[in-house]
Amino acid sequence: MIFKSKYQSALFIFVMAVSTMVGAACHVSAAVWLVVNVKDAATLEPLEFAAVTFRQPAVAGVSGGHTDAEGSITLTVQPGQAVIELNLVGYKAQRRNLSLKDRESLTLNFRLEPSTSLNEVVVTAREGYNATSASLIDTTAMRHLQPSSFTDLMSLLPGGVTKDPEMGSVNRIDLRSASGMTQNDDYATAALGTAFVVDGVRLNTDADMQITPDANRTSRISTGKGVDMRSLSTDDIESVEIVRGIPSVEYGELTSGLVSIKSKSGARRLEARFKADTQSQLFYVGKGFDLSGDNTWIINAGVDYLDSKIDPRNNRENFKRVTGSLRSTKRWTGPVARIAWNSNFSYSGMFEKDDNDPDLAVNNTIDFYQNSKHTMRWDNTLRYVPSVASVLQELNLVSGLSYGHEQLEQQKHVASSRVMPMPVSLVEGDNYIGYLPMLYLADYRVEGRPFTASLKSSGRLRFGGSSLSSALKFGVEWNMSKNYGRGAVYDISRPLIAGNNTRPRAFRDVPAMHQLSAYLESETRFYAGKHTLSLTAGLRETQLLHLDSRYELSGKPYFDPRFNLVWSLPPAYVRNYPLGFELAAGAGWHTKMPVV
Repeated sequence: MIFKSKYQSALFIFVMAVSTMVGAACHVSAAVWLVVNVKDAATLEPLEFAAVTFRQPAVAGVSGGHTDAEGSITLTVQPGQAVIELNLVGYKAQRRNLSLKDRESLTLNFRLEPSTSLNEVVVTAREGYNATSASLIDTTAMRHLQPSSFTDLMSLLPGGVTKDPEMGSVNRIDLRSASGMTQNDDYATAALGTAFVVDGVRLNTDADMQITPDANRTSRISTGKGVDMRSLSTDDIESVEIVRGIPSVEYGELTSGLVSIKSKSGARRLEARFKADTQSQLFYVGKGFDLSGDNTWIINAGVDYLDSKIDPRNNRENFKRVTGSLRSTKRWTGPVARIAWNSNFSYSGMFEKDDNDPDLAVNNTIDFYQNSKHTMRWDNTLRYVPSVASVLQELNLVSGLSYGHEQLEQQKHVASSRVMPMPVSLVEGDNYIGYLPMLYLADYRVEGRPFTASLKSSGRLRFGGSSLSSALKFGVEWNMSKNYGRGAVYDISRPLIAGNNTRPRAFRDVPAMHQLSAYLESETRFYAGKHTLSLTAGLRETQLLHLDSRYELSGKPYFDPRFNLVWSLPPAYVRNYPLGFELAAGAGWHTKMPVV
C-alpha cells in the first residue's frame, strides 16, 4: 500500500523526533547502564541469542532481550533491587539478585554450563516477546521434525498442518493469505511479498526471469513467486524468526511478512545427518573450526545433498538439491571497541528432470523437461561495537553479491488439430507468413543469468533515564537487480505451443533495477509506577533510480510509516505465580517494488 499523505508522514517524523529528544533530555537523570556478557563455561565462546530477562519489583513489566553475535547486550534500567535471569537452549539457566545504584555503569559476566538433559522438547514454534506477532523456531524443534527443506518448518507455525513434501512444484510461503490457494495458482502475491533475510542479507529474487509457455510446467517455475523454499536446507540453520505482524522499518520490500534466518556459528563438533523415506534421501555433514584457539577466528562449513522422487513408482521424474556454505567469523577486541567481521560464501543447486514414458516416444524421440539452477552468494557483515557504555551502541556495514546460472530445456512433440499460423514476424504491420506443420518437434531453451548486489549501512543510538529509555535506529540501503542471460532461445518457426504469439527477447536487454532506501526508527519505553509503555515508531522511504521518465514510478518516493505500541500492566498473582498482561496495537504501510 502506498502512503501518500504528507501530513501523516510529518506526524510520524514528529513523534520520533519528540521521543528521541525526550530520551536525550532524560539522559542526565539517574540511570544504570547494565552490560551483560555471556560465554560458554567450557570453551569461553560468546553465546548469541541467549534470552536475558530483567525484573524489578518497583517497575511493572519485564525488560530484556537477546544477546548479539558477541554474546553481549546493553540494558538501561532503574536503580534499586532487581533480578536477572539467563536462558539458552542446551545450557543451564542462571539467576542473580542485583542491587543497583544511581548513575552506575555495571558489567556482568556470565558463564553458562551445558545441560546434558532437557526438561522438555519444544516441537512447535515459540511465540516471540516483541511488540509484533512473531514465532521462533530453534534447533530443538527442527531436530525433532527432521525436515527435508524449509517448507517442513511451516508446520510448526500456529495453525500449521503437517503434510508430505511436494518437490515436483515450487514451494512458496503463504503468510497472512486466504485459504484454499494451491501451489499451482499463478497469483502468488503473498509469497512474493514475504522477505527472506539470511544473516542480515535479503534473498533477492527480483532478477529471476525463467519462464515457459507450457501450462503443464508453470507450477515448477518460481518467477514472480518469491523464494522457492525447496532451495533452503535447514541443517545449517541455528534459528528462524517468522514475523507475521508489523516488522521494523529496517526491513523493506515486503507486504506479507518477514522470515529471518540465523546460520550456525561457533566451534562445533562434527555433525552428520542421514534421512531416508519413500520419497527422498538426504545427507548432511558440517563442522565448526576454531583456527585461532581463543574463539577469535572461527570457520564453519557444511554440505547438504537431497535426492527426491516425486512418485516412488516413477524414476523418470525427480528433484535434486546440493547446497554448501563456508562461513568465517573474525573478532577483534580493543580498549575502544569490539569489531566483528562475518563472511559467508554459499552455493545452492537445484536440478529438476521429467522424462516422458519411452513407450510413448514418437520416432524414437522422448519428450523431456529439465531445469537447473546454480546460485552463488557472497555476503559480508562488518560490525563495530564500543567497548565502553556510550550513546552509540553499534555501527554495521552489510554487503551482498549473488550470481545465478539458470538453464531450462524442454523438448516436446507438438500436434495441431487445425492449421495454425507461423509467428515469425518481428516487425509491426502486415506480413506474409507460413503455416505450422500439423506435427513437429519443438526444442525450447531458456538461459538466465540473474545478478544482484546490495549494500547497507546502519547504526543504533541509545538514550536513557530513570523513567524513560529510548533508542534510535537509522540506515541507508541500496539494491541492484539485473539478468544477463540470453532468455528464450528457440526456433520461432517451431514454437513450443502452437498458436503462441509471443516473440523471444533477451533478458540482458531489460535494464537493471536500482533501489535506494533509508529508514529512521525510534524505540521508546516509558515507566510509570508499575506500568510500562513501549512505543516503536519509524519511517522508511524507497525510491527507484535510473528509471525512464515515461514510467509512473520514475523519481517518485514511497513512504512506509509503521508503529507498534505495547502497554504492560501490573502482574496479577495466583498462588504466588505472576500472570502478566499486555495490551498491544500497531499499524503500518508496506511497499513492494515490481520485479525485473
